[in-house]
Amino acid sequence: MDFFLWGLLWVTVLCPVDYYVSSQACAGKEPVIDPPSLVVKYGGLATANCSAQSEALIIGWETTVGAITEYDTQQLVWSVPSVTEWALGRGIKCFTTSDEDGQCETDLPITIYKIPENMILSLLDHTGALLEGQQYWLECVVQSVAPANHLIVIWSRGDTELKRSGFPQFSIEGDQSKDVTVRTKLSLTASREDHEASYHCEAKLDLNTAEPIPETRSSIQLEAVFYKPRVLQTSGNVTIFAGNKLELMCVADANPRPSYQWRHKGVVLPNKNNNTLLIDSATADNAGVYECVISNTQGQASAVMSIEVKGQDCAGKEPVIYPPSLVVKYGEPATAKCSAQSNATIIGWEATVGAKTENDIQQLVWSVPSVTEWALGRGIECFTSSEKHGQCLTHLPITIYKTPENVILRVLNDTGPLLEGQEYWLQCVVESVAPANNLIVIWSRGDTELKRSGFPQFFIEGDESKNVTVATHLSLTASREDHGASYRCAAKLDLNTAEFIPETRSSIQLEVYYKPRVIKTSGNVTIDAGNKLELMCEADANPRPSYQWRHKGVVLPNKDKNTLLIDSATADNAGVYECVISNTQGQASAVMSIEVKGQDCAGKEPVIDPPSLVVRYGGPATAKCSAQSEALIIRWETTVGDITENDLQQLVWSVPSVTEWALGRGIWCFTISDEHGQCDTHLPITIYKIPENVTLGVLNHTGPLLEGQQYWLECVVERVAPAKNLAVIWSRGDTELKRSGFPQFSIEGDLSKDVTVRTKLSLTASREDHGASYRCAAKLDLNTAEPIPETRSSIQLELFYKPRVLQTSGNVTIDAGTKLELMCVADANPRPSYQWRHKGVVLPNKDKNTLLIDSATADNAGVYECVISNTQGQASAVMSIEVKDKPRVIKTSGNVTIDAGKKLELMCVADANPRPSYQWRHKGVVLPNKDKNTLLIDSATADNAGVYECVISNTQGQASAVMSIEVKGSQVGLIIGIVVLILVVAVGVCLGRRFWLGHRVQSGGGAANSN
Repeated sequence: MDFFLWGLLWVTVLCPVDYYVSSQACAGKEPVIDPPSLVVKYGGLATANCSAQSEALIIGWETTVGAITEYDTQQLVWSVPSVTEWALGRGIKCFTTSDEDGQCETDLPITIYKIPENMILSLLDHTGALLEGQQYWLECVVQSVAPANHLIVIWSRGDTELKRSGFPQFSIEGDQSKDVTVRTKLSLTASREDHEASYHCEAKLDLNTAEPIPETRSSIQLEAVFYKPRVLQTSGNVTIFAGNKLELMCVADANPRPSYQWRHKGVVLPNKNNNTLLIDSATADNAGVYECVISNTQGQASAVMSIEVKGQDCAGKEPVIYPPSLVVKYGEPATAKCSAQSNATIIGWEATVGAKTENDIQQLVWSVPSVTEWALGRGIECFTSSEKHGQCLTHLPITIYKTPENVILRVLNDTGPLLEGQEYWLQCVVESVAPANNLIVIWSRGDTELKRSGFPQFFIEGDESKNVTVATHLSLTASREDHGASYRCAAKLDLNTAEFIPETRSSIQLEVYYKPRVIKTSGNVTIDAGNKLELMCEADANPRPSYQWRHKGVVLPNKDKNTLLIDSATADNAGVYECVISNTQGQASAVMSIEVKGQDCAGKEPVIDPPSLVVRYGGPATAKCSAQSEALIIRWETTVGDITENDLQQLVWSVPSVTEWALGRGIWCFTISDEHGQCDTHLPITIYKIPENVTLGVLNHTGPLLEGQQYWLECVVERVAPAKNLAVIWSRGDTELKRSGFPQFSIEGDLSKDVTVRTKLSLTASREDHGASYRCAAKLDLNTAEPIPETRSSIQLELFYKPRVLQTSGNVTIDAGTKLELMCVADANPRPSYQWRHKGVVLPNKDKNTLLIDSATADNAGVYECVISNTQGQASAVMSIEVKDKPRVIKTSGNVTIDAGKKLELMCVADANPRPSYQWRHKGVVLPNKDKNTLLIDSATADNAGVYECVISNTQGQASAVMSIEVKGSQVGLIIGIVVLILVVAVGVCLGRRFWLGHRVQSGGGAANSN
């Protein structure tokens, strides 16, 4: 055996050039290169120093540019003043040759980068205006850039980041070992919010350089987006008195500028294409449903307003409809009953289907066996005509609903698996549904509700007065948690119906591709020599990953398994093992430190002080290793150079500035003694880096938030390490909401270095969030002597929410003639408008939250409604007003003539508050009527004739009314007697006069004859 070894030695000496040196012989003797890797700008200077670790006969650089060899030198510098040879990007080698170790070599990886020469952002294959709802592609072209696999293209709209595109999404022109032209695209579904919006793409090289690499940017401002009208505001339903001025209004958002058309009872009105309709003096003919039709080249929308015109005598006499409104399913029957409140000569229904009129009846039923006429959705009217009140009418609102024929949920413009970190849109299409403004689409993931979409967020195809097809979208940034997840959209009609309206649903199960994430390893292992060693690393990845094991820079033959098996461990098996896990989406790695103890090392391992290090990136690091037995050799083995000393019992390792991330795998201290052989101890090192920046924003959204909608707050922590020790603390004001840790992060970069971390907080916006300050704080949770400061970012939210009534005047009792002031205060954003209504009539209050009446009368009593509105909705409050007033006579029996013996009933009616008392007087005498407003006399006599006074009193004062009563029949006999007596006297006088005259004539005749 000895003869064989001597023979081999002689062969080695005699053949110094052609011998074979195993990697085992070079272990720990490889030349050390400083720096261990180079990142250099194309055209810039490159230099590196190579140092031999043992006495070298030859030292040299093997490279395509600047190759150099020297003899009997222990250091050699390679330098190129201007790097223009792309082949250097494959790396170069430094080698040493010595009698003891043969030839050993170390690779120097070189990354050559080139800032883009130019960037172009354009709309692909399209010119002119965009059309709402259509899909387009923005293309970003990055010219002459390298290396493409370190390029990130950041897409943004205005100041809001939309998406980041990386190497897998690029289309590349050219040789990837040189500078190339990169093309990448962003899908854009045009919306009205994109009208003249500014989009940007930024090219960023993600490389670890001493100085930041400037970004290159290109922008484009979109031309006009054409979109069909959407109604923003209308006058709503209006009640007005005949003779008053009527002005109707409808406002729409549309591009191109829309035209307006007004229709009434199926007739187009001549309004000269205005968005207002003016009627100087309203009459009963102006009552009914008005339709405002708004059109442009992209489509149309419409709004209906019901107008009720009351005659001066119609107040309280309008016909009553039961039920007062109808909600009916398309194709189902509908019926309603109209009742007159006064004696009607005519009662009728005015409707597009089932119109009818009847004479001299007080009730009339409208009925349709099957509602298939969408025009009924504008409502119908019942009218009555009477001699006393003229024509009065009441509107019956009708809502026709149709449950969806189908609901389809899909990923918009994408078929295959989703990619982690990329943004997608889920599209929910609800087919043939009505009415769209009562539709709610509920988005959920599994059993968790995510968001509710309502009418303003819909894309609508069809006439909104009929059944339409509705599309709405949910933004999704794909994550590994979405793999296999079930997303669902449910279409629900929010209507007040006696019967339950079922939801219509559609679901989709997602497949997501994501890069590996290590979930479990064997960790650091200490094992006795000769024992079986099994290392394991498990990762979560899709597609299924491949595994590679490395030890001291050498790839081990493990046949792509996630386990590594060594049957009998030796000292050569000690050190750091790296498990590299890869798939099409990227890679991850895990390191495990293995300590192999000889049988005699127990309790004799070198002692390191401190036993572990936590050091800031760029800061100094130092540790002391002490032998526990008489050491012949003591040594530090590290990635930044080994230190070996003989016959020392302590050895200090020190680095003035830690900038080599590989130190994060830890380093080793070895001792060799005659008694115990080689013993070693591992020093774990954690390198931390405080974030360079923290940014908090609302993901994929600009402008105010809408109450009830779901949003995501995204916190981006840039250039931080280590990510697994990072905690992101979310808070609202001074209240902590949540802590996000490593498993919840989306990470960009190599986890063994500094990375960019993204994490999100779900937010369902509420009015309490208006003006609230949200904050995310990045905190490294490490055991350090001095606390590591947090890095924070804050955002103050603006929220739009519908009005909520905070305070009102409540119910009020007031004396007539005094000042009445009503008030209602609401919380709303944007600032709301106010409208006051009394007995169905809108009052002219000039949009104030107070209503002032200088001198209250009984007419001002009743219920007042304060309606508060803004773009998000409305609220209302009612106040009951009681006006105390002295009595006012409104009706009496008047003067009465009655036959004697007949029943006499007198009446006086007064309007008064509080309720009045009544007193009747006749000929100055108070009559015992027990405080009634009627006076009853069963059989009238002459004594009952004369003037009666009705005196009405309450706490506020009194009023009176007089009535004159004439009783016929009780004086007829007297009158006849008087008449007979007069006649008898007259006849007696006439006969006496005649007798006297006759006697006188006779006396005169006798005298004559005597003469």
